[in-house]
Amino acid sequence: MLKNYALNSARMRQLAAVLSLLALLSYAGAASAQQVKRPLTHNDYDSWRTIQAPQLSRDGKFVAYAFLPQDGDGEIVVRNIATGNEWRTPRGYRPPAPPPDDVANLGEFQAGQARLIRPVFTADSRFVIFSIEPTKEELRKAKREKKKPEEMPKNALGIMDLSSGSVTRVDRVKSFQVPEDGTGHIAYLLEAKPGEAKPEEKQPELKVESKAAITEPVTAASPAASPVEKKGKEKKKEYGTDLILRNTVTGTERVFTDVLDYSLSKDAKTLVYTVSAKKEENNGAFALNLGVEAGTPAGLLTGKGKFQKLTWDEEQTELAFLSDRDDAAATQPKFKLYLWNRRDPQAVEIVSPTTSGFRKDLVVSEKAALAFSLDGSRLFFGTAPTPDPEKDPDKEPLDDEKVLVDLWHWKDDFIQPIQRTRAEQDRNRSYLAVYHVKEKKFLQLADETLENITPSNDGRYAIGYDDRAYRRLRDWDTSYTDLYLINTENGVRKPLSQKQSYNLSLGQIRALFRW
Repeated sequence: MLKNYALNSARMRQLAAVLSLLALLSYAGAASAQQVKRPLTHNDYDSWRTIQAPQLSRDGKFVAYAFLPQDGDGEIVVRNIATGNEWRTPRGYRPPAPPPDDVANLGEFQAGQARLIRPVFTADSRFVIFSIEPTKEELRKAKREKKKPEEMPKNALGIMDLSSGSVTRVDRVKSFQVPEDGTGHIAYLLEAKPGEAKPEEKQPELKVESKAAITEPVTAASPAASPVEKKGKEKKKEYGTDLILRNTVTGTERVFTDVLDYSLSKDAKTLVYTVSAKKEENNGAFALNLGVEAGTPAGLLTGKGKFQKLTWDEEQTELAFLSDRDDAAATQPKFKLYLWNRRDPQAVEIVSPTTSGFRKDLVVSEKAALAFSLDGSRLFFGTAPTPDPEKDPDKEPLDDEKVLVDLWHWKDDFIQPIQRTRAEQDRNRSYLAVYHVKEKKFLQLADETLENITPSNDGRYAIGYDDRAYRRLRDWDTSYTDLYLINTENGVRKPLSQKQSYNLSLGQIRALFRW
């Protein structure tokens, strides 16, 4: 009897355990069913945020960065490292920008894009300066309303005071510069005032500079012009706008009108700018000594014409720029290269088409970049073939009367689609040249037989790339090139390697060939 009772008790306990387990599983299943997570969508991906362009203040007390979603409006975050306190302020929408067709400039493009969103601390760690772009909704609304490029929402400038976190907003700012080492001033260039830009004026192109933070405006593509409009288009003049020099200590501002390009030196002691005005006699390149209160800008080179490509050497003791002042009245003015020493009152001409050794079929390229070697002893610039004379639109046939034909020969270097892709690049092609500053000597380095040359940082040597013999192989094979070492002192070329199938950096080439 006792045995049967014990057996039944054990079975009851087992049954109770099983029932409890089933009840528990049922409850877990029901709870799980209630908490089923939905699958991720593209809207979720778009909301994911990343930290971009982090910056540390010079005194090490603050960190600032752009906090941006994949697709949407972002913000600037500034954190006090010691206290953990944060200030957040909207910075608007940064639309993704497609990479350039010219792969050689991809690195420069990516660096430029990073500079557009980067917050910048002043050297005294009192302020952080950043770009504020229009919101995504503002842009969408303007596009739906078919706004003209000059009517699209423009960028603004944000100036955050790190003592309080308060932000001063300045509207319609197309670019700004913050001195790298000096304090007391910042500079920013405004957009044209509403209604000021005329149809015959071309909107200025934005430059990306290496020594200061530069922002770009968000602009919409212009509506396609009709054939008649395209026929009647003429080369348009590019005019400057107001440049503001702001004293960060007192908050006072000084305005310079008709400014097209500018550069605030790293030590914050000199402001250099170029003027492009409707009264062309006011044009020129000017320098202002910021150590003299209410000083008068000095004309480095003035007169009718264009003044562009302001470029400092590494120590910022000298500045180079281009101008066509002496040939401004010509149909196709020729540019000259000028150099200004900060100790001198004016700039001097150093290279022109009449310079000894300058080829008669070349001109100084207005599109190629200027660059000094690290020690400032060499100035690299570009030359280009003399452009064809501009066609008279009144003598051209109408677009609907033209016959367009694509011609291709099997011995061409590139197939037709590649030729179309490279057309703009070929039209803007330039050949590297160098000016030896102390020796006052000009030397042409690149030409049609060696188009692509990259100088070393010290400027003593350069690497040349020649792919002419292998271009047709690209249709079924990979890319090849011959490598040359160029002595920039005398232009002598030394073959390094033939039919190289992969790109090598200057450092890799130096290690391999040990020059």
